[in-house]
Amino acid sequence: MTEREQILNQLNRLGITRDDSEELRRISMTLRRWYEGECGTERGGIVRDKPTEHQKMLNAIKIANLATAKNIPILAMLKVTTDVTGNTTVTGTDMDCEITVHTKTDLPAGSFLVNAKAVAAIKSDAAPVHRDNILVWGGRTIPTEFAEDFPIFPNLTNQPESTITLTWNDWRKSVDTVKHAISNDDTRFYLGGIHISANRRLEATDGHRVACVTFAHSIMGRHHPYIIPSETIAIISKIIGKKGDRPMTIRAVGQYAPTLVIDLGNGVIVKSKTIDGSFPNVDRVIPEAAPHHVTFSTSGLLAALDTVKQPDKRCAVKIEISNGDATLTTNDDDITATATVACRRNTVEPIIIGFNHEYLCDFLKVAGTNDVTFAIDDSCSPVRLYAKGRSELTYALMPIRV
Repeated sequence: MTEREQILNQLNRLGITRDDSEELRRISMTLRRWYEGECGTERGGIVRDKPTEHQKMLNAIKIANLATAKNIPILAMLKVTTDVTGNTTVTGTDMDCEITVHTKTDLPAGSFLVNAKAVAAIKSDAAPVHRDNILVWGGRTIPTEFAEDFPIFPNLTNQPESTITLTWNDWRKSVDTVKHAISNDDTRFYLGGIHISANRRLEATDGHRVACVTFAHSIMGRHHPYIIPSETIAIISKIIGKKGDRPMTIRAVGQYAPTLVIDLGNGVIVKSKTIDGSFPNVDRVIPEAAPHHVTFSTSGLLAALDTVKQPDKRCAVKIEISNGDATLTTNDDDITATATVACRRNTVEPIIIGFNHEYLCDFLKVAGTNDVTFAIDDSCSPVRLYAKGRSELTYALMPIRV
C-alpha cells in the first residue's frame, strides 16, 4: 500500500470521504505552488515570474473569447473540457469562426459551459474550482451549464484539403501590405476579405484599388482559391500580436468555399468559414504597360500629402506634374491647400491626375521603400504603383475626377 493510500485510509477512519480527501489534497497542492511562487522554494528560488497554470487558463479564455457572439446567449458561452490528466480545452464560437485553446489545469475531468464575459473579468492567479455546476474563481461564483447544449462547428472529415505553411512574420508582413484594400461594403460581401488566389498570392480590393502580394510559404495538396473573411484576419492579428515568430499552418478542408483550420502554435487552433462568393480577376484591371513613369521619394510625397490633408480624409488630391516638380492641391469647404514635391519622369508632357487622398497615403505607408513609381496611361485609367525593390508587391489605384 502506497503512502498516499495509507493517508486516505486514515482520513476515511476519521469520517472524511475519499472525494473530500482528494479535494483537500488538490487544495493543499495549489496552496503549496502559490507559496513557492510568492516566497520561494526550499532552495531559495522564486518562481512567480513563470506563467502559472491559472495564468495560462486566463490567457486561453481571453483568446477563445475573441470568437464568441455577445448577442446570442448560447454563443456568448465558452466550453471548457478537461480530461483525467488535466489537459483542458477552451472553445468559443460564433458559428462563423471557432477558437480552441489547449492548456493544463487542475479542474476535474468533464465539460461545462460558462459565460465568457464573466470569466474574462477574472484577474486572480488563484486556482479555479468547479463543482455542482458552480465555478468558483478569483472571488467570483459563476453558474455553469451543461456542455451538451454547445453548438458543433461543421464536420471536416473525409474532404479534400491543402495545407499552407508559413511563419507569423510572413503572415504579418503580407496581410499588413494588403488589408487596407479590403472592402467594408456589405452589398459586395465577396470583397470583404483577403483572397488567396490560384497562384497563391494574397489579394484584396474594394473596387477602387487593388493590392496583391506574393508571400513566402510552402504548400501541400492541391490548392483551390478561397477568401478569408476580414473578421478572421482581425482575430489572427490579435492572437499573434506584433512581436514573436512561430510557424503556422492554414489547412483548407473542402474544394469550394472550404473551411479553414489555422494552427497558430501555442495550442491555439482557429477554424473559420470562408466567404462563399467569386472574387474578381484583379489582373484584368492592373495595367501591364503605361507611357508615363513618374518617380517620387516616398517620404517626400507623404510629407506633401500631409501638408495638403483636409478634415475629410477621403478628399481628392489633384497632382499636376510638369518638368521636375509635382504640385498637390486639395479643396474642402472652400479651404485650399497646396504643396510641391520633386519627382523624376520619363516624358515631358504635362500630367494632371487626381487620387483619393487616403488611398494614396495607405499605399505609401506600406510600400516600405525609399522610392515609388507611378505608371500612368491617362487621367481616367488605372495607375499601377511600383515600390522600388519589392517585386512581390502589385498595386493599382483608380484615379478620380478633379
